[in-house]
Amino acid sequence: MRLLKKALRVLLWPFRFWRTMLAGVLLLAVAHIIIDRVSLRKLAAQTEQFRKEGRPVAYADLKLPEYTPIDNAYTVYEQAMDTLKKTTDEASWSRYRPLINRFIGDNPCTAKLDEQPLSAEETADLGGYLQKIQSALDLLQTSRNCSKCILPDVLAQLDGGSGDAGKIEAHTSSVLRMYELIRHAAARGLWESRQGNVDAAFDWFALGLNIADNGKCYSGLVGGAFRVTYIHTALGAVQLALYDCEAPAVLPAVFAEELQKCMDRNSYAQPYEYERLFGNEAAIRNGMQAWSVWRPLISLNQLKTNQCYIQLDDALKEPDFGRQEARLDALQDGLENASLLYVITKMAFPSICMMVPQIRHPLATSALCETALTLKQFKQKNGAYPESLSELAQPLPTDPFSGHDFNYKRDGDGFVLSSVFMLPAYQGKKSPETNLAWCAVR
Repeated sequence: MRLLKKALRVLLWPFRFWRTMLAGVLLLAVAHIIIDRVSLRKLAAQTEQFRKEGRPVAYADLKLPEYTPIDNAYTVYEQAMDTLKKTTDEASWSRYRPLINRFIGDNPCTAKLDEQPLSAEETADLGGYLQKIQSALDLLQTSRNCSKCILPDVLAQLDGGSGDAGKIEAHTSSVLRMYELIRHAAARGLWESRQGNVDAAFDWFALGLNIADNGKCYSGLVGGAFRVTYIHTALGAVQLALYDCEAPAVLPAVFAEELQKCMDRNSYAQPYEYERLFGNEAAIRNGMQAWSVWRPLISLNQLKTNQCYIQLDDALKEPDFGRQEARLDALQDGLENASLLYVITKMAFPSICMMVPQIRHPLATSALCETALTLKQFKQKNGAYPESLSELAQPLPTDPFSGHDFNYKRDGDGFVLSSVFMLPAYQGKKSPETNLAWCAVR
């Protein structure tokens, strides 16, 4: 009994200060309400500022069209894939997909993969397959004449990300279909280049890049990652073609146009702009504006996250490497030194910043392609490659990983052109690290 009384005294001791405790709770409640009101007003002001700058602030601002098959490139992609599968049986489909992977996937300028190049028999077999599916490839060519590209899965994904639970699951059949068609267009282009049909080859490469650019219709960071993969696939085939084949004396306008799209920094920044928008939309639709004890914390972090997205978006659009690095460093420092009230942003946004090299990589690959084409054309006119890039006597794109010219040297009858960016060993295989490089043997 004595022990029980002692325990009760210990438990009830804090309530001797109930007046102080009550005053503390009231002060916390008042502070909570003040922070809530202030942060909501700041969010409203931030939204108004975005509107003045012409940035989207709501899902409706994107004014995305409804999915319609009329004049829609994706409708042609569907038809081309259906025709492709009808032309081949399941056994052929399973057989030729790995052959295409090996045909367009072996990079001669970096560490070799484990897969062996196609034998003469396999190459001839693949050529027969590409001729067999000519009707599907001809249909695919017509997609370039379409005025729009709308992916049905994207609209479902955006609705799901905006809080519509009934549409939260978005399938990726559309992006996988586009990837398969890019691989076929790239393989056909590489095949034509090996046959000496250079102009036809670059027409097919342009088609692959056109489909790759339409990958940006899959909005948000997921869409940005898909587009990067698409561009690597298409330009990888161009790299193989330039390794031991001639370049067009005059670069086809359609290919030059598509290559410039790959070098447009704004298109790589767009997914981050959309990600900010969808995050805000989801917060609103999921009840952030309804009363909740967590609302002040969520609002403060939403304000900070929006600011970080804007800083990152503007940095990625900056063409000058030094200024871009300064902006990215300022963003990183701001995150590190931010108050613990911004705990959500401090935990989540650094992973977003780590994706910057993924953007610079296709920019570098596209710039390497343009420079390699210029070198090839120089040799056609002068009989040999220059001793240095300065002999080309024309403006050249710089390395997005350094802001300087790419590394260049003559190598026998060919050349090696490389970025300072280091490619890691492929899937853990025993290959040395090497620069991101393009090269030629003649």
